[in-house]
Amino acid sequence: MRRGILILVFAALAALAGSAARADVNLGGGVFIAHYVAELTFSEAPSAEEACAAYFDYAITNADQQVNRIDADGSYSVWYALAAWWEPQEFCTVEFGLGNYDASIFPIDGYGPCVPATTLEMPTGDWPGPNSGIVVTKTSGSWSGNYLPVYFFGGYAYEGETKIPFTVNPSATPFAGFVTCEMPTPVKFSTTCLPIMGINVDGDSLCIPVPPPPPDSSVCCVGPNCYLLEKECECLMIQGTWHPDLNSCDPNPCVHVCCINQDC
Repeated sequence: MRRGILILVFAALAALAGSAARADVNLGGGVFIAHYVAELTFSEAPSAEEACAAYFDYAITNADQQVNRIDADGSYSVWYALAAWWEPQEFCTVEFGLGNYDASIFPIDGYGPCVPATTLEMPTGDWPGPNSGIVVTKTSGSWSGNYLPVYFFGGYAYEGETKIPFTVNPSATPFAGFVTCEMPTPVKFSTTCLPIMGINVDGDSLCIPVPPPPPDSSVCCVGPNCYLLEKECECLMIQGTWHPDLNSCDPNPCVHVCCINQDC
């Protein structure tokens, strides 16, 4: 019963957040970026307000500036989940998870959403421990901009190596990405990249926003992989199957390639 009430409250607050939002927002091509700011030092775990406000003095503006490695140096380290696109966007909800990692090497004791106003948080598992997830929804206004911090994490790095991977939220309806503000039905857009924060090791996965496709592009399926191309000959050159009636890879139609343009 309590879970049902929480879901109803979540839906009501989400409706409030989106009541004044634009209805033409397309969040496709967005990514999460795991970014460490070495210049930020705290003597203990800061509040979300302190950590998130401090970020903007060191804000990055392109994917080449991301840092996804933290080394044990005795200082309290703060890093962020950034939401990034090819161009600024407006959105009301983010959702993602953290996969399996060694919490003894980087125990997260400071964390929270970066928001200009209030939010509703719905964590799963032992958040932000291994194999847990979070949904953060704005209950007033929206996030607006690019390379925006949506969540912060803090802790001390100890000796040893581990990687903290972003994953889909391991909830009843697994998802990782962004949700628009329009009502009555917000639209979900999956992230095109899940980053990895490395502790005493490189994080490996650098996430780069996907540029918008050309206006006259169509789907080209190469196995389960979806590409947007302007010409059929470009698709045939990479041994793909051309689908001129489709113009979006979100959701990916190529994972159901058997059912495109035919009855199954």
